Formats: sequence, structure tokens, C-alpha cells
Amino acid sequence: MGSLEDGAAVVILGALVVLAVFVWVILGTLVGAFTGWILMLVGVAPWVYDGFAQFGFHLTCLWQVGAAFGFLGGFVKASLECKEHKD
Repeated sequence: MGSLEDGAAVVILGALVVLAVFVWVILGTLVGAFTGWILMLVGVAPWVYDGFAQFGFHLTCLWQVGAAFGFLGGFVKASLECKEHKD
């Protein structure tokens, strides 16, 4: 009976991990879209459009770009590590 309980625990844990990733990606998309919308309101949109045009991308709405970057960023966990130097 122990292996059946262990298997159920693994399935439940896997489902929770998938749910957490899904929620994190959706949250990243919403934050990215909101950030793009704020950039459009602030008035830096022409600078951003020109910057992307340098790479061959012609954009129409910054909130869509922000949502796309937020979606992609939701799958990537950034971690910073600081090491102390001992003399």
C-alpha cells in the first residue's frame, strides 16, 4: 500500500507544480501588459518603437509587447547570487 500512496503524492505534487507555473506565467503576462501600457502613457513609446525598428521589428502596441515579454519571462526564474570576497 505504501507505493500507491507515494504515487498519489507524486501526482498531486506534479499537479501543484503545473498549476503554480501556469499562475506564474499568467501573472507575468498581466504585469508585462500593464507595464507596456504605462510606457505608452508616459510617452516613451516612440523611443521603444525606434529601438525595436533597429532590429527589424515594427510594433503597434507596447502593451502587447509587454505581455509577450511577461509571458516568456514567466517561464524563466532569474536568480542573483552574491559572493563575498575574503581577503
